[in-house]
Amino acid sequence: ASGEYTVEAWVAPNNVAQENAYIASYSGSKDTSNFVLDQREYQYEVRARSDKTDNNGEPSLLTKDTDQDAQASLQHVVVTYDPVHGRKIYVNGNDTGDTDPLGSGGNLSNWDDTFAFILGDAPGDSDGKEQFLGLVKFVAIHDRALTPEQIQQNFAAGVGEKYFVLFDVSQLTNLSKAYVMFEVSQYDSYAYLFNKPTFISLDPTVKPGSLEIKGMRIGLNGHEAVVGQAYSTLDVTVTDADYSSDTGQLLSTVGTVIPLEKGPNSDQFFLTFEKIGPTTSSHDYSDKTVVSTTPPADLQPRPDAGFRNFEKLDATMSKLTGVSRNAVQTTYLQVQQQMPAIPDLDAFGSSNQIGIAQLGAAYCANLINSASLESAFFGSNLNLSASIDTTAQRSALISPIVAKFIGTGLKYQPDTAAATNELNSLIDKLCAKNGCPATPVVAKAVCTAALSSAITTIH
Repeated sequence: ASGEYTVEAWVAPNNVAQENAYIASYSGSKDTSNFVLDQREYQYEVRARSDKTDNNGEPSLLTKDTDQDAQASLQHVVVTYDPVHGRKIYVNGNDTGDTDPLGSGGNLSNWDDTFAFILGDAPGDSDGKEQFLGLVKFVAIHDRALTPEQIQQNFAAGVGEKYFVLFDVSQLTNLSKAYVMFEVSQYDSYAYLFNKPTFISLDPTVKPGSLEIKGMRIGLNGHEAVVGQAYSTLDVTVTDADYSSDTGQLLSTVGTVIPLEKGPNSDQFFLTFEKIGPTTSSHDYSDKTVVSTTPPADLQPRPDAGFRNFEKLDATMSKLTGVSRNAVQTTYLQVQQQMPAIPDLDAFGSSNQIGIAQLGAAYCANLINSASLESAFFGSNLNLSASIDTTAQRSALISPIVAKFIGTGLKYQPDTAAATNELNSLIDKLCAKNGCPATPVVAKAVCTAALSSAITTIH
């Protein structure tokens, strides 16, 4: 009713290879949704239905693949929507900086309240290809767009149960009921978060005097943790002036992550100190010797250019043509394994090119067959009912393709004149062989040839 909303989630993806993995959605089917939050490899995607989108919330807002916002760790992901600013995505309290392709939002009058709220999968997913593989620790829906300050506050609050873990240091300090206390929570499936180390005595009459604590390390299951020793450089003096009988004295504002080994029910923790309390409670600590190794020999220089992989090709073709990725999903799933999996130029084969051409043909067919998309791409000069064998018709077909597929102002790009000549030569061959087939057929062929070429595949 407010015309705005927020989807807030704490999630830990299992990997950064899964695509179209639905985290949370308010959907009726794969093609009709009020909103969808999903993961596409290193990217988060948001579809939000309004009077400015189609019934599935397209065009979507997708985080930049180069930013790699989605990671296989516990993350706070927030999507806000309002009529003025449209969609925004925040990861771990920070705006990702991605701009809503619609500019502003719209109204929600076309929402369907018969849809279902779904976590971890797409509606009607019988093959499991849209499942989110990972941990969903928390999801909240707010009936307003949270402010950046509120999002930062929620991120700082964290998620999950927190425990006060007390380590008895009475014998080391000669102080009654003395403890080093941590705020501890399970960070994700692989680690614990230790935060706010505090010296405190449960005896309200205790005065610490001048108590030095230096070089504190966290151990578990009989050994010091190999990583996460953020307090190894700690050097703090607990004094009567800074100590409070109610809250103790905070030793550090830094938190640290310690690897999980056996799980919360079995892992046992302890602390070690280089020095705590009297001088007798100290020992020298030497870091483990790091064995030096011979630097590996440099490999042969690799080219700066490479091939876009299957996911990047699909996203690029969608962006260039204006055709939704959902419109060609069937073709994409069929040829996905036939397209480049890695950017290495040496690994590219003829089968890769065939897969790319099939995907390009699907995008171009959808572009030419849609009157609205065709008009938006080519403008009013191209007449699909007229003969292609005229200079004006050829220019109306080729010029937008060259301009939009090649672009301008890039450091490395094909020569515009050479690309135009190649496409004109293709039309000549089609006309010589088939007596100039219908313009839509030629248009699809020319579009596919350009979209599936090195113009698109190499970057």
